[in-house]
Amino acid sequence: MKRKLLFFRSFLIIPILISFSLIGTFPTVGKVQATQSLQTLSTDTLLVFDTSGSMNGPDSSGISKIDAAREAGFQILNIIEAENLALVGSSEVGVVSYDRSARVVSPLTRDIVLLKDMISGMVADGGTAMADGLQAGITQFSSTFANKTLILLSDGLPNISLNSGNSQDIVFIQQEVIDLATQAGQQGICVYTVGLGDPRTSEASIDEDFLTRVALASGCGQFYYARDAMELANVYVELRHTSTGVIQFQKTGQIAEGQQIDLGSVQIPEYQDLFLFTVNWPGSKLQPILIDPSGVTVDNSYTGVSISEASSLISYILNNPIPGNWQLQLLGLDVPQGLADFNAILSTRAGVIPSPSPTPIPTQAVIQDSGGGGLAIFLFFLVLFGAGLAIFVYTNTLKNKKAKEVIASSTGARIRAERGEYRERLIPIHDGFVIGRGSLCDLKLNDTSISRRHTTLRFSRGAWYIQDLGSSSGTYVNGKKVEGLKLNPGDKIAIGNNTFTFLSD
Repeated sequence: MKRKLLFFRSFLIIPILISFSLIGTFPTVGKVQATQSLQTLSTDTLLVFDTSGSMNGPDSSGISKIDAAREAGFQILNIIEAENLALVGSSEVGVVSYDRSARVVSPLTRDIVLLKDMISGMVADGGTAMADGLQAGITQFSSTFANKTLILLSDGLPNISLNSGNSQDIVFIQQEVIDLATQAGQQGICVYTVGLGDPRTSEASIDEDFLTRVALASGCGQFYYARDAMELANVYVELRHTSTGVIQFQKTGQIAEGQQIDLGSVQIPEYQDLFLFTVNWPGSKLQPILIDPSGVTVDNSYTGVSISEASSLISYILNNPIPGNWQLQLLGLDVPQGLADFNAILSTRAGVIPSPSPTPIPTQAVIQDSGGGGLAIFLFFLVLFGAGLAIFVYTNTLKNKKAKEVIASSTGARIRAERGEYRERLIPIHDGFVIGRGSLCDLKLNDTSISRRHTTLRFSRGAWYIQDLGSSSGTYVNGKKVEGLKLNPGDKIAIGNNTFTFLSD
């Protein structure tokens, strides 16, 4: 890798030296800042809804579960619509429903109005073909570069096997769902599962352990549960923050009309591309108040902000926020029911730390005019074009490399080999770090018991995950075979005859 970068540097410097010799002087090289473009942060999200007959039943607040699901879907769509307005249409959403079979309600699209209409038309009836629903959702993803998220909602257990089969073996059916989630993870899709109902009651049909296993099988998902419509809406709003950034602040509570609440403060780190601040509530009209570290209140005239408001949610999206201490407040403008519940969340999406300034080059060079002015001008523009192309290739290579280095350095992530050919070595890791027997793996192990691409380590939503890549001999963490698992510092990872300890500051 170092040789490749040295080659790019040499290839870059030569045309620059030539081109500046043609015009007489070398410039002072300023600071290079490699930051991610907001317009490249594309996301694909699939909402997979349980529409089995049990979804006609009421939640703990008396609202039908299917209505609660619709409202939760509307909330996440409101946020994505606000992002598309601010980030030039970077996100697509698709919808799948499942009961006795699965159906694609809408393929991936940016048409939020259409999606809301399609969700409004969902009805509940029949069995629970969860495997079919998950499979239909996975097949909708196509983009290689987008952040891929699948949110699977259920109020019960799967009872129909894959492809609308007739198996009565619940364990077998559950394993089909887990295997599909593993397949999703191998395709770069994070699967989040949401249980609607209260798993702590004796009447609950939610299998918390099963839905947790489904989420973890994807290598980067998580299980949530919601008891009623408000909690479900909060979960879907939180999932948008979690699946695209790192949550820096979250608070729920109640507010009365005319009341102004001090929500608290949040420390925005340096080098953030943007922050997303949302407040949602079940009716009423609330107004957030954001005050930046210099004491300026954010409104529509604030540089870099986009504010979008729906009937029960407001979103603030801010490009390149000032790092430091931000103050958050909330005002109850119109609360006819006396008190309104609210849910406030702020998340950030990191940019790339700028590279240091190189030493200025003061050298000057002059060429003699030999009468070939036209040829010199032609050569100048030709070389300038070559320099521009070289800069583009090099900076994009550097940008991708730097992004991975920022993740690794900021988390202190590494693995220490305890047993095997790398024993006692500390190995830095990055997002997408692959371990296996193949020559293209980031860590190549000469062990015939492991697969060519055996295991990958992924950094997602502020945490590290390990995911088995369908290996023949399996991946083990702390002695247990895993398909996907969130890692904690000190966890022991066994791959074939090799053992590693996961380390993170």
